[in-house]
Amino acid sequence: MRPPFFVGGHWQSFSLASMQARSSVAFDVQQRRAQAESGLPADELGKGVAAQIALARRESPARGGRLLGLAKALVTEMPHTLTALRTGQINEWRATLLVKETACLSAADRCAVDEELAADIGTLAGARGQAA
Repeated sequence: MRPPFFVGGHWQSFSLASMQARSSVAFDVQQRRAQAESGLPADELGKGVAAQIALARRESPARGGRLLGLAKALVTEMPHTLTALRTGQINEWRATLLVKETACLSAADRCAVDEELAADIGTLAGARGQAA
């Protein structure tokens, strides 16, 4: 893990965003396990996790749900996008857009798109091809 760095008058915290995503998913898994062990019905597992993440990040509960959804998609279905976020090739907003625009796909198709986009870093970073 590399710490955030200061470039052009702005703190760059891409690796922290990827760490938050991985930590959010790990927290969700841990909370669901604890809830299951305490006898909570299966359809209620995970209740309150997004709100806790929101509280920790000083965000609204609704935003906490979106952040957890983003984290789950990055960690479980879009590892190349998560790596690009971790290494600073993209920012959290661009990762959010990639997750949002692939949300209609199956998990397998989303993984395939992630792999295909990762082959061209310029695509992930938003670079446009120039006409020859």
